Amino acid sequence: MYVWIAATLTVAALLCWVVTVRHRATRLSRRIDELQREMGVRECIERQLQASQSNLQMATDASGVGTWYWDLASDELSCSDQAVRLFGLTNTGKIFKSPDFVNAIHPDDQDRVLETVANAFREASKYHVEYRVFRPDTSVIWLATSGRALKDPDGEVRRVAGITVDVTDRKRLEESFYQAQKMEAVGRLAGGVAHDFNNMLGVISAYAELLREEPSLSLRASKRVDEILSATQRANALTRQLLAFSRKQVISPTTLDLNAVVYGVKDMLQRLVGEDVRISVMATPKLPPIKADRGQLEQVLLNFAANSRDAMPKGGRFTLRTSLEPAPADLPRPLTGDCVCLEVSDTGDGMSPEVMKHIFEPFYTTKSSGKGTGLGLATVYGVVEQAHGTIRVESAPGKGTTFRVYLPAMPGQVAEAANTDMPKAPVSVKASVLLVEDEQSLREVLTEFMQTAGVQVTAVSSGREAVARINSDAEVDILLTDLVMPEMDGRSLAQIARTKRPSLQIIYMSGHTNDTLTQKELVADGLPYLQKPFTRADLLKALTAVLKQTA
Repeated sequence: MYVWIAATLTVAALLCWVVTVRHRATRLSRRIDELQREMGVRECIERQLQASQSNLQMATDASGVGTWYWDLASDELSCSDQAVRLFGLTNTGKIFKSPDFVNAIHPDDQDRVLETVANAFREASKYHVEYRVFRPDTSVIWLATSGRALKDPDGEVRRVAGITVDVTDRKRLEESFYQAQKMEAVGRLAGGVAHDFNNMLGVISAYAELLREEPSLSLRASKRVDEILSATQRANALTRQLLAFSRKQVISPTTLDLNAVVYGVKDMLQRLVGEDVRISVMATPKLPPIKADRGQLEQVLLNFAANSRDAMPKGGRFTLRTSLEPAPADLPRPLTGDCVCLEVSDTGDGMSPEVMKHIFEPFYTTKSSGKGTGLGLATVYGVVEQAHGTIRVESAPGKGTTFRVYLPAMPGQVAEAANTDMPKAPVSVKASVLLVEDEQSLREVLTEFMQTAGVQVTAVSSGREAVARINSDAEVDILLTDLVMPEMDGRSLAQIARTKRPSLQIIYMSGHTNDTLTQKELVADGLPYLQKPFTRADLLKALTAVLKQTA
């Protein structure tokens, strides 16, 4: 009996144990299934997170943005690949120390950057700073970093996160813009000074010419007058350079063969630089023409040669190269299409970066007193700008200097041959001239200029007086008018005069044109122009030339 009861209990216990085990196995199986599902979901989330991080990394790399995270306690920075590239770091890992970055910053910018970051630490705030960085190839780029100091729950700043981008191109554009603004302001000042100065020079030189023709003038007095004329010519050369720099000089642009211009002045350049400087020309044949003023382009070459001569006191090489190139993307003034390039280089002393920042500014010179006006390269700058080109310079102390002038190519056009005919000034001119000049002293001396050559002159001081004269029956063959006058400018007067008298010949004169638009209109008019101050011979030649057109 007891045996049966014990066996029954044993079987019951076994059955309970089996049921319990099965129940626990079922629960365990369900739990394993749940864990597997959770692991699958977690793996899916991790894959999505990795994909998102990868997409974010690709996006930041593509946009040039470098990301970084700085643990202040360990002084370790975790950086993206782009951040590593921006700072030019060569380590293969992505964990760096702060000195790795500070040492890459330009010495002149380090204190400013560190102070900005320190202020952000103290205030637990955002910061933005721009600075220069030395790359492994010794080049310098500009970086902009934006970061934020992050507080821990205890209120202490222990972490900083941020981004860094390359802003070199923007900095270059800003520098070009500021330089252009500065040059424009100085150019306006220079043009205004040149205009007033030219009127005064015109009076001085004109009366000096008349005085030299006095038969009772002694030899000693004649030499003094010659010195006066020589001084006014030198002063006139300076004002012409000012006008060229300010781009307010009336020009006569024609289609030119750059190679022909270079070879045309080569002998003159050799005399200028001296025998101890060897000049070589490397010209690319069959270049397309350019559009520029021949005289101004020759002046550019002379100014380049003069600067190179002064930079090579013990002799050296002065090289001129011409070529056809696509317009580079990084020019100070953007150009499109093909450009004719004039490269001028020497083996002289070279220039420091600080000097190169100012070389195109008028009156800036590194030469000793009396050895330079500071207008040579300023003139070059103005001439190139007026020809719709641009210029850049490469130099370093002890390594010489190279200038590259880029001018728009004019394919399909034919270069005009240089005019070598030099007409002689006539002794007398038979014509009736209406002179319009608001400066009394200049009006009086120009009247005497023409009267001594047999010209009948009627001189007035304003456009209104000139219109009244033209509306009368008075005989007028030529209208000689200043361009810039109160109330009515010379061009408006010329248009009214031509309406009344279609056959009337017109000659403009001025110290400068009123603005760039007037320059283009004058060229479009195709009318003669006398740049003040001009000589008596220049005036008589102009009168004779227009009279021939009516003959």
